[in-house]
Amino acid sequence: MRAAHLLTEDQFRGLYVSDEQVDAVLYGSAPAAGAPEIEILTGRLAEIERYIAGRLAACRSAGIALPLERLTQLYSLSQVERDALLLSVTAELDSRFETLFSYVQNDVTRKRPTAGLILRLLGSSVAERLRMRAIFSADGALVRTPLVRFCEEPQEREMPLLSRPVRPEERIIDFLLEQPQSDSRIRSFTLIAEPRRRLESLHLPRALAEGLRHAAGGLRESGGILFFHGPTGAGKRSAAEAISAEAGRGLVMADLGQAQAAGISMPLTLALLRREARLREANLLLIHAGGLLPEDAAQRGPSLPAGEALSESIDGSGLILFVASESAWPQETRALRCQSAAFEFPIPGVDDRRRLWEEAMEAAAIGQQPDVAGSLADRFALTGGQIHGACRMARTVAMLRGEDSSTLTKADFAAAAQTSRNCCFVRVGTTRSGQSCPVFTFCARR
Repeated sequence: MRAAHLLTEDQFRGLYVSDEQVDAVLYGSAPAAGAPEIEILTGRLAEIERYIAGRLAACRSAGIALPLERLTQLYSLSQVERDALLLSVTAELDSRFETLFSYVQNDVTRKRPTAGLILRLLGSSVAERLRMRAIFSADGALVRTPLVRFCEEPQEREMPLLSRPVRPEERIIDFLLEQPQSDSRIRSFTLIAEPRRRLESLHLPRALAEGLRHAAGGLRESGGILFFHGPTGAGKRSAAEAISAEAGRGLVMADLGQAQAAGISMPLTLALLRREARLREANLLLIHAGGLLPEDAAQRGPSLPAGEALSESIDGSGLILFVASESAWPQETRALRCQSAAFEFPIPGVDDRRRLWEEAMEAAAIGQQPDVAGSLADRFALTGGQIHGACRMARTVAMLRGEDSSTLTKADFAAAAQTSRNCCFVRVGTTRSGQSCPVFTFCARR
């Protein structure tokens, strides 16, 4: 850039624009192809490129999966997109690049590369840079995923695109450094699981279990969306875990009810969740997803966030998106660009409820009580999740009374079952002393 007269060399550089710089912009001044300094730099760059290519080949031969290579493959990045991402990352890895970016941009306050600088460094002509400009469009992989973002300081939002600084997403830096934490914006309502369940271990109607297995098998390669609906605790989460375990994939679980209170837009939330699942090569479960549907049925259509937006990156990725809600999704919202299927999860039958009570009592360290389990199964039409919640509640009652759980009576279980039936959901929490305890969220059910 010095050879092209795009930089000034005096003590006031960055504070004014010199005549030489203006001439270089107007008349396209460029360093001569045969200039000694250019030939030296070109030779050094070629040598470095050969060295990097050799290291990459050695890693592939050794079966070493480099994060940058994985990221490039995951999002089918072109070489230009990959190089643009690397340029944005450099200042995050080595602060000395801030000095270089300030220098080449003639401004000590510009410590990050702008879109314009990146294009000038990667493109050899105006025509080539104009073609490359599309990598920073909203539809490009870099911005849509997102892998990079434009700085959002108020004074920069109104700048032309080429003048806006570009910075990498925090989660992408962590991924390149092989640090596994999730994006800080979704961490409060997201859980990462390595499921171990199997479909045959779930108490589901035979037709439902067979349908799930068939649908999951058809989506294993291409990916797709499975819509689950049914009462809380009916097995939607367990089914998503089992399908993911049998496919050898992890599961990213997100509670959209809690996400709405996080203060970020739902389209961005969904994009970050989708990215998290793809980076982990996991499936994605959206819990309490009914809130994505507008209350007015006339507004419902295939452009809903959990429909069209989430189907964008599913085709061919192998990612299965589970959309779980209590009410059924209208048929028109499932007319997506990827394969999809819908399943209803009913309340288990009496025999399954009895077995669930016995399993829940054993899991809660209460001990099996077949007579009590059979009576409760006949009396309360509860889901599996509610039954497990009732057993945890009964155990807590005994603990608060200072008694052993073996002293629990049928009346204690019945009271816990009645309370669990009025709960929206139950999760395991921790007391101040470090003991596990159930945490209940109540609603107005009767």
